[in-house]
Amino acid sequence: MNDGGVVNGAVVPPDPNCYPSFYCIKLMQYFARGGDTVITATNDYELLGTYAVLRTNGTLTLLVINKSSCSNLTAQIELAGYMPSSSATLYSYGIPQDQAACTGIGSLDIAQTNISGVSTNFSYTFPPYSANVLVFNPAAPKLVVPAAKPPTGQFVFQLQGLAGVPDLLQTSTNLTSTNWIVISTNTPASGTLNLTNAASSVPQFYRAVWRP
Repeated sequence: MNDGGVVNGAVVPPDPNCYPSFYCIKLMQYFARGGDTVITATNDYELLGTYAVLRTNGTLTLLVINKSSCSNLTAQIELAGYMPSSSATLYSYGIPQDQAACTGIGSLDIAQTNISGVSTNFSYTFPPYSANVLVFNPAAPKLVVPAAKPPTGQFVFQLQGLAGVPDLLQTSTNLTSTNWIVISTNTPASGTLNLTNAASSVPQFYRAVWRP
């Protein structure tokens, strides 16, 4: 079929008759969905296309297309206003997958790799003729007890996370992994949120976790 490798409906298993454009379109499921917010992404390479999206679940995704036919391009990635976790997931399609489709040797499907050493400023090398989607999860939120004395009978703490990223506040009486109860869902507009709870004679433990 002369349709550029685009298949209607659900994504199907790898087919040796699919063109590279099929796999690039397949990458889009990891990059953006309806309701996500497109944000500014720039770079200094003429042959490196960069696009960024803040997902509704708080993840940040970066689409990088190396248009060079022969050169690896190393980019310095700076995530302004976003604190990622220390690892990210990379989905990519490039020359190795395209050759596998022609020779039948190796995997012709999208490659998935985990990247360590991620921070607000790090470098990564993108191979020639490749389309890449980097998925950054937000760093874990923190709970901090303010220095000011709370009102009598109350316990006050501050949730510190990323602006617009949904977090769950959980409580437990014994710190076991199966006994955490969600008491609120919060999406701080500014990244911080003060929370007040009634003091109790029974030990209470609190934690905040990102809600994927």
